[in-house]
Amino acid sequence: NLVLSIPQITNTSLPGAAVGSPYVAAINVTDGPSGMLIAATGLPNGMIVSNGQITGTPTQAGNYSVTVTATGGGATATKQFLLVVATSLQLLTGSPLPAGSVGTPYSFTFSAAGGLPPYRYSIPSGAAPQGLTLSTSGALTGTPVVPSTYTFPVTLVDSAGGSVTAQFQLTVAAAQAPLNLSVSSLSFPGVANGTAPAAQGISITSATGSVVTFTTAISSVASLPNSDRLAAAPTGLFTVT
Repeated sequence: NLVLSIPQITNTSLPGAAVGSPYVAAINVTDGPSGMLIAATGLPNGMIVSNGQITGTPTQAGNYSVTVTATGGGATATKQFLLVVATSLQLLTGSPLPAGSVGTPYSFTFSAAGGLPPYRYSIPSGAAPQGLTLSTSGALTGTPVVPSTYTFPVTLVDSAGGSVTAQFQLTVAAAQAPLNLSVSSLSFPGVANGTAPAAQGISITSATGSVVTFTTAISSVASLPNSDRLAAAPTGLFTVT
């Protein structure tokens, strides 16, 4: 008895694609004669079948119903697939990035859309501001060490092999010098009703000794009588009355 082999297309699905990203997916056929002809209908614009592979660069996003046929030696195998083409890969983060300062921990996360997640981010070696590193998930973290305005490229790659590179600017300011307060706290002892307590002053200077302009505010008024108030005096002193 003559037993004929029935060819089968063994792919269970087609990998996703993205607009603008090169695509290759091999069509696997078993139990058929060698040299079977592979064809497909319903492919997105920009894609063809060549040498048993679906290949090309799709130009429009959407869900495509693709029928793949393998023929040869009088036998035919047909299988239906859904091919999902995502929108083109995009880096959504704009430039400049939020500013940082020397000695202060910095954290910023880039964002992306389109393409086929998961995404991978990278910065060329030595291009990031000193003290900062970029994780593959897009988190730029660290503590800047040198004040400057930095310009550096960030590359985004998706799982389909598509990539986008954009330039970003980040300004790192010099560390702020500490301020000196003449006193660490003020105390106003209880007085008889209607009697004003003695005024107390506080001065603030920079590390170089220059006078610092400042404003005052009450962080919580719950502990003060309704008649109390905080007023800034022209000399930079304030008085509670």
